[in-house]
Order: sequence, then C-alpha cells, then structure tokens
Amino acid sequence: MLHLPTLLTQIAVILLAARGVGWLLRRFHQRQVVGEMIAGILLGPSLLGFVAPGTASSLFPEESLPYLAAVSQVGVVIFMFLMGLEVEPELLRGRGRAAVMTSQAGILVPFVTGAVLGLFLYSKLAPEGVDRKRFVLFMGTAMSITAFPVLARILDERRLSNTSIGTMALASAAVDDVAGWSILTVVVLLTRTQEVGVTVATTLLGLVTFAAVLLLLVRPLLQRMADAFVRRGALRIHPSPAAVLTSPDV
Repeated sequence: MLHLPTLLTQIAVILLAARGVGWLLRRFHQRQVVGEMIAGILLGPSLLGFVAPGTASSLFPEESLPYLAAVSQVGVVIFMFLMGLEVEPELLRGRGRAAVMTSQAGILVPFVTGAVLGLFLYSKLAPEGVDRKRFVLFMGTAMSITAFPVLARILDERRLSNTSIGTMALASAAVDDVAGWSILTVVVLLTRTQEVGVTVATTLLGLVTFAAVLLLLVRPLLQRMADAFVRRGALRIHPSPAAVLTSPDV
C-alpha cells in the first residue's frame, strides 16, 4: 500500500525537475513543455534508473507507479478541460472540412513512415506469434497518434489557444487522435485470436453509450448551468441565508 508521504515526495520531485528543466529550456527559446518531457526522461529508467538504480527504486517504487499514474491522469484531464473552456466554437464554423482534411494529412505521412519502419524492425522487435502485417499496422498507427496535451501546452504558452489558428490546430489534433486511437484499437484487437468479435462489440457499445450520455444528459445539463450563470452571475442552487434575509419578499 502506498504511503502518502511517498506520493507527495514524488510529486514534489517531479514538479521541481519539470519547472527547473523547463526554465532552463526557455533560456534557449524552447517551449517549457519540452523541458518538462526531458525532465521525465531524466527521472525515468533511461537516466536515473540507469545511473542510480537504488535511488530510482527508492524514490519511485514499483508499487507506487499506478497511484502516480492515476494522479497524473487527473492532472491531464483538468488541464484539457481548462483548455476546452478557452476554445471558441465560433472560430471553427465553416472550417470543419478543413480540420478533417488537415488531420487526415497529419495521419498519412507518419503512418506510412511508421509502417515502412515496421518492415525493418519486425525481425528484432515483434513479439512471438504476431505476424508481419499486424506489426506493420501497429507501428504505423502508433506513429500517427498526436501528443494532444503537448500541442495544447504549446498553444497555451504562445497564447494561441483562443485564436483561429490555435482552434484549428486543436480541432485537427482532436480528429487525428480519435481516428488514430480507433485504428490502434482495431489493430490491437486483431492480434487476439479469441473472442475478437465480442471484444469489438463491447468496445463499440461502450463508445456509443458514452457519447449518448454526453450528448443527451451532460451537454443539456451544462447548458442549463451556463444559462443560470449568465442570468444570476453565480451557480447557486439554493439561496444563501443572507440573500433570504435581504430579499424584498421577506
């Protein structure tokens, strides 16, 4: 079981390293998010785990990694939610086709490059029992997926997230991610020889259910909350005692 001091220490070390390396990279006119990724490499098995394995295992014990990953995912979700609040849908009107075409062009080149690379790496990296076609498809799809949070950070740092070009880039990357992860899911499922049809059907059913809940329940609820905020200037469900006492009806 993970102790809270261990998790807090890990978060503190990661934040200090990310901010420090990010600040250093900014001195060389690079984006801070690039420094944050480099900090992750420095603290990972590529450097710290190789140079000082004892320190790495003490700071990041294996049993603590799932908890740290969960905290990081929460941070990514909150950050992407805040980015979504800044996006102006009006800037995308009439540009949906351009966003789709841009995203598909962004998938095609890395997909072909990854597939060609997979042809040469198959004999060295392919797991036993995976044929060449599936390995090539997996490599091509994995290379074509966009690092959406990284793109959002770069646009946010350059204050482009609420501009027309920034909104177009985010929309294209979103379409790119949806298409890429969908293809990757199909490719991974194709590598399984048992119950492929059941797994695909379950995945599709879950996707449709999730989309229906968002469109039919969550979206109307958020719209009502937004309308209430515009009318009242706050999201009060029940009036406060002070508001009741000062009301002219009392």
